[in-house]
Amino acid sequence: MNKKRLFIVVVSAIVFALVVGFLYMQFGHERLEKTVSIQGYEITVPGKWSSDSKGILYDSKGNTAGEFTLINEDKAMVGKEIAENVIKCETQHNSKNAIVYYIKNLPNPEPYGVSFLFYKETVSERMCQKIYESFKIPAIGTNPPEKNIEATELSQIQGDKVCRVEFADGMVTVKNIKLINTFIDRQRDKQSTGIDIVDYKEEEGRFLLTSWYHLESDRGAGYMYTYYKKDDGTYTYNNNPLTFEAVTKEMSEKKSTTSYRLTSGGVKTTTILEIPLNFYRDNAEELIALKTMNATELEIQKILDKIKTKDELNALTFKVSSNALLITHDEGIKSERSKAYSDAAVLFSLASNLDSITFVYNDGKEYTFTRAQIEKTLDTDMDSASENKENFVDLAEKIENSQQSQMTDGAVVYSGTVTVSYNTIVTHPKTGERVEVGPYAEKKGYGQYLGKLIYCEIRRMGSAYIASASYGGNVIGSYPLNSEAELQNAINLIKAYS
Repeated sequence: MNKKRLFIVVVSAIVFALVVGFLYMQFGHERLEKTVSIQGYEITVPGKWSSDSKGILYDSKGNTAGEFTLINEDKAMVGKEIAENVIKCETQHNSKNAIVYYIKNLPNPEPYGVSFLFYKETVSERMCQKIYESFKIPAIGTNPPEKNIEATELSQIQGDKVCRVEFADGMVTVKNIKLINTFIDRQRDKQSTGIDIVDYKEEEGRFLLTSWYHLESDRGAGYMYTYYKKDDGTYTYNNNPLTFEAVTKEMSEKKSTTSYRLTSGGVKTTTILEIPLNFYRDNAEELIALKTMNATELEIQKILDKIKTKDELNALTFKVSSNALLITHDEGIKSERSKAYSDAAVLFSLASNLDSITFVYNDGKEYTFTRAQIEKTLDTDMDSASENKENFVDLAEKIENSQQSQMTDGAVVYSGTVTVSYNTIVTHPKTGERVEVGPYAEKKGYGQYLGKLIYCEIRRMGSAYIASASYGGNVIGSYPLNSEAELQNAINLIKAYS
């Protein structure tokens, strides 16, 4: 090849390269490398482009290139339909010539549609087309939850939502936790199902909704939708749910919590629910397997192993005698009536032969509970409460909620009916002598109530209690109880004459 011909070839190659480069820049051959996302809806733009929170697009030189907008109302667009549900038109915007692509009828509105506007002086038509074609909608399940709905007041929560409640004093309770356990089982079995998880917090005497999630299993594929409050007071969510493969449960004795977390790719991510550790609820399956008609000390030990911490187990002894159980605590274990009450309820549900359980503490306090007393307080038959895992979890929640109500002023701690006849023998409070009650009752003006059915009730009042007796709906008298010991003595007295 002579020099002249070689020169022509080289020059031609350079000219070709320049032309290609010019066309590349002018007609939109830049590579689309950067993702721009609004509420889960995505487009891809050139790598050196940028965008702001309002969806305004800027090219590599900082010039306004266009706008990416979600349309939250169902509206018509005039133009040429270039594909199903896609309208293209040219318009004037901000005194500039622009190309607009409008995609309508998006699934699960709102948004109802999406608009891409590009300024012709900045973006080539080919580039506009490429960016429009890169549009992706977020993945959602087949049965997403409703949008634009009212929140449910805490008092109206039934059995259809998992509900966490944090009280002003810091105590936390949960309702309907069985729903999340059922969701875990159904998702594992590739079934389609869904649940709501709501969280309320007490502030200034009101319970405010602080979070609301909906979990969907679409034949095993998991989606979590997060509700938020709109200006009009209703709640909705964006179509960008978190995807997950499973919900896992974690129990931490160290932190005294039970947590439910989403798992994706084997990695635990978002915590969707954290509640206080509850050995009754969290060990429900193992506990109902221990149910017995005739609990011996061996069976009681197995139950205690599942409802007590290691420190508590090392500091207690117990004895079964006929239909009664005595549990004695050593030094270092704080006396808590509500905790003793809860343990008694669980033991009664699992050991059918027990009718009475007494808890004795090193500080001198003693609490006795009967099966009938707890069944009445919880409005639950103890035997049926442990028929299956679901019933037992319900029992655990009732116990938890009962603990809260017992801590509230005016809450009934104990109630019962008594009948005292004229010849009933009692111990005189001053002399200690055993005497008939009749003469003293008549002397004090209470003779008309002898032999009648009297209703006795003990209510919490601050850090103390008040006991009252009534007949025919009228209060006969009341008496303060200033300590746990006085409370227990009053309960024992009511029991003695019931």
